[in-house]
Amino acid sequence: LHAVNELLCLNLKLHILSGDSSNSVDKIAKNLKIKNFIKNASIQDKLIYIKSIQKNGSKIMMVGDGINDILAFKIAQVSIAMGGGTDLAKISADVTLLNDNLLLLSESIKKSIKTNLIIKQNIVWSIFYNIFGLLLSFFGYIKPYFAVIIMFFSSLFVVFNSLRLLKKWFMSVIFFLLPFSLFLLSIAVYFFWWAVDNDQFDNLDQISKCILLSDNDDNWYI
Repeated sequence: LHAVNELLCLNLKLHILSGDSSNSVDKIAKNLKIKNFIKNASIQDKLIYIKSIQKNGSKIMMVGDGINDILAFKIAQVSIAMGGGTDLAKISADVTLLNDNLLLLSESIKKSIKTNLIIKQNIVWSIFYNIFGLLLSFFGYIKPYFAVIIMFFSSLFVVFNSLRLLKKWFMSVIFFLLPFSLFLLSIAVYFFWWAVDNDQFDNLDQISKCILLSDNDDNWYI
């Protein structure tokens, strides 16, 4: 029941397609509060049922464990076999759970949604970050070596953003702190090289070459 509630929280519509002809299917569907179910369903019945749902533009994720689910796996957008299912079902499915715990199903869906979101974040970040860097380089605001630094930080950001998929909480903290650290470091490096290129250290260099000389009368000269 908890696993079903987790799936319902993900705004998924649940259907039961069972080959069992007993009244247990009705009781299970009622206890799980699943309105859409059929019992005594043959392989052909499952195919017709899935295709009728797909005609409405819906995408199907089929979960099963038996040989009679193999054809339904083929027409579903995503097919998942239970860990305790038959070998043919595991081979035919896109995904195989390690055991029969349905909670793994909701966790897998959540992880896939988060992965898809992070992939989109990385793509958007890389596009805008690199376009911004290319424009600055094209108009001469930054030097080529600094553009290399920008590319390095872009790749580093993508890596740390992907690490958020881990369960370690401190990775999320790093994700939020890293952009600010990289930004400040980029500014520091940029102004350092800007000062070098514009001979801003000439005065310091001249001062370092100056020496104090003394004569016998203790008079100091530069």
